[in-house]
Amino acid sequence: MYSDIDPKAKVDHVDLQTAEVTVVSRIEHLLASHCAQQDGYLTPQTSLVNSVFRVFLANGNAPLTPEELAQQIGRPARMILRTLSGPRVYKGIRPAR
Repeated sequence: MYSDIDPKAKVDHVDLQTAEVTVVSRIEHLLASHCAQQDGYLTPQTSLVNSVFRVFLANGNAPLTPEELAQQIGRPARMILRTLSGPRVYKGIRPAR
């Protein structure tokens, strides 16, 4: 589906809330502006770690609190914090230091 996208291609991405313009890869822009808006991107069946990973892909890796993540993925903030603050690193997601 996206095999024709040059992974090195860059585009301007406009944050709709702040109007800030950043240069991102075209695939990252597609994830945030198209894929993340599709039904099924986040479902109750999506694992907690995959849900968090998808949220960070869609929001450009902007920091979020466990409460903000909980609102987006429908899981308790304590569960998110307990899972992600442990010693194991999931998909590159690790606690801020």
